[in-house]
Amino acid sequence: MPYFVSGPASRGLNNNNVVVVGVILHVAAWLLAIVFDSVTMTHINEKDHSEAHTFWVTSYLALWFALGLLLLTTILHLLSYLTWISKDYAIEEGRAPPWLMTIMIGGAQSSMILSLLSILTVNEVGFWMPNATATAEEQTDETANFRQLAMLSIVAKIYIVAFLKNNQDCVFWCLEPPNPPEPPEPSKTATPPVGITRMRLAFFQQGRARQRHSPNKPRQSTRYEI
Repeated sequence: MPYFVSGPASRGLNNNNVVVVGVILHVAAWLLAIVFDSVTMTHINEKDHSEAHTFWVTSYLALWFALGLLLLTTILHLLSYLTWISKDYAIEEGRAPPWLMTIMIGGAQSSMILSLLSILTVNEVGFWMPNATATAEEQTDETANFRQLAMLSIVAKIYIVAFLKNNQDCVFWCLEPPNPPEPPEPSKTATPPVGITRMRLAFFQQGRARQRHSPNKPRQSTRYEI
């Protein structure tokens, strides 16, 4: 599974509670955002709330485009390890293409901003308004329900952006820590005793001193006469 779904998810689940919880929460954020946006649509009348409907359609498409790209990337990543599909489709830890993360994060952020604008433009001409034939109390309740759905959708989208960014930035969490260097093996050459080493050094120094003080003259034979 790609790392941007839940940190080190690319190493496999392996009963890792951290990975499982991350996957569940990330998927839940996408599902809740889709559900809240879908329910919000039931309160929008395209004829009476044309501007609000345009905001909703644009927000919904941006969210689905980001989700569709995430699902497609995840499926290709899994198939590259399970089938004959090339390994080039696999996403290594921390190496998702920047354009891929930009589309997914930007889609969720764009949808979040449009949902926020839908709340700020309530009761404006062309935007969402409660039913004019309802009582004042019913209009208040209807307005509160619309705003609550939009706010819950915004909260879910904020979590989506946070999950994607944190998983993208968690290279230190995704990558395996480097192995510490192994200590050097002890030398197998026997070390001579200290006394012998000092004796060798003394003989060497004496030999060098004799060479410096003795002129290099040819040897002369000594003859003895009887």
